[in-house]
Amino acid sequence: MKKLFLYLYPLIFLASCSSLKIKDNISIDENFDWLQRGRTSENINSGSGLTGINLKQLWSFNADAGFSKNAMISTDGILFVSTLRGETYGINILNGKSLGRFGKTGGGVNCPAYYKNNLIITFDGNEDASVLRYNLKTGEVIWKINCGMIKSAPLVENEFIYVTSKDSSVYKLNIDDGTIIWKTKKGKENIFFDQFVTTPVISNDLLFAVTSKGILICLNKNTGILNWQKNLSQNVLSDLTVSDNKIFINTENGNNMCYNFSGEIVWENKYNTSFTSSFSKSGKNLITAGIDGNLYSLNPETGGLNWTFKTNGAIYCNPVIFNDKIFLSSFDKNLYILDLTSGEKLWNMKFESRLRTSPLVWKNYLFIACDNREIYCFEFLK
Repeated sequence: MKKLFLYLYPLIFLASCSSLKIKDNISIDENFDWLQRGRTSENINSGSGLTGINLKQLWSFNADAGFSKNAMISTDGILFVSTLRGETYGINILNGKSLGRFGKTGGGVNCPAYYKNNLIITFDGNEDASVLRYNLKTGEVIWKINCGMIKSAPLVENEFIYVTSKDSSVYKLNIDDGTIIWKTKKGKENIFFDQFVTTPVISNDLLFAVTSKGILICLNKNTGILNWQKNLSQNVLSDLTVSDNKIFINTENGNNMCYNFSGEIVWENKYNTSFTSSFSKSGKNLITAGIDGNLYSLNPETGGLNWTFKTNGAIYCNPVIFNDKIFLSSFDKNLYILDLTSGEKLWNMKFESRLRTSPLVWKNYLFIACDNREIYCFEFLK
């Protein structure tokens, strides 16, 4: 704690109810930081840190609003949290104090992305905008653009932003000024896609996205040109995950699917549940959770079931993998820590209200967002 305090002390924060300013440059640590939804452009939901199973609560913070299933990112001792009331908070991890907030009430804000002392924010949209770049040093909006109603998080990769919209389009934006580099909204035979409600993923030069009615598409990320599309014939409300030249998909109808980068199916499973959670991937472990309250561990090569873990409530959000442990939020009000290999429960804590938001682990800190509008911070003890 002393080391973290000395590290954070030089940062000068200006907090108010209507602005979020951080005077000094934020330092990035790629080994630990979560700078966007799913941590990487592949949405693997895994990382490494100083985790254990002995935890001490440090603070709680009331955000005055609820949270979506992905709401938190973290870097340089700062937790950024978006709310369903349209605001984004900065919170000092050391003491749980607000560093300010940006936004206005009304309309949900998706999980933000961090880029060079700026936040990239997407939201439901209005007549003016649904994507914006907010400068944390000046507390000003650098640019904003209307890309239709957006229900998913932005994807930042290199110097560009990729978003999907309910207007049936995929956009690539210039991160400097928000100009549209390309926009794709038509598939085979020049037919319009249906709406997108999930975040795209990128691997190498390929961008993958899926519509709410299950049209899986592969685009060239540089040009927006369609390489191929597949009709899954099932609704999809879960973000995609890509790894090792494979695309992992969950459907609302209870199917797990794996496609290769050529658009050929590799394996498929059917479960008696629905999925709104995406996959989390670490090495040979593929983890996901169902509305039935079960956590599933699969072999990513074959789709074979390794083990299941049963909670007593629905699971809407993504499990998170850190080191050899899984962190899982459930509607049964519990946060669980499980062994990645065996599925054995190592720790759990019951909270006052349901958990529908993915937890976040940064270095030796665990963050949990609850339906009672509270965010809790725990420290892993050595």
